[in-house]
Amino acid sequence: KAIDFLLPYSLSDGKDWPVQNLKGFDMKDYLKCLQIAWVIYGDEKYVEAIKYLEPKVREVMDSGKIKAISTFMCDMSTVLEATKRGGQGMIWHWCLT
Repeated sequence: KAIDFLLPYSLSDGKDWPVQNLKGFDMKDYLKCLQIAWVIYGDEKYVEAIKYLEPKVREVMDSGKIKAISTFMCDMSTVLEATKRGGQGMIWHWCLT
């Protein structure tokens, strides 16, 4: 899973990222991915990462560098999709943008 590939880099602020990083790491987008992955897969490692990254995202939001984000529609569509597929839903691209 791509979410698992990115996990160690997100928790180390991108340390040892294997390719050139042009735009930095957008934590708010990855946080949405983690929240969706937790709903779909239920793995506790996602909860721990969410607990670590949420305060960082909140800090950036409070500084005005990014605006507030809503994942309600994304979360709802994922839950509905997951129930159709027996808990193994898909993370749709439009949820991540």
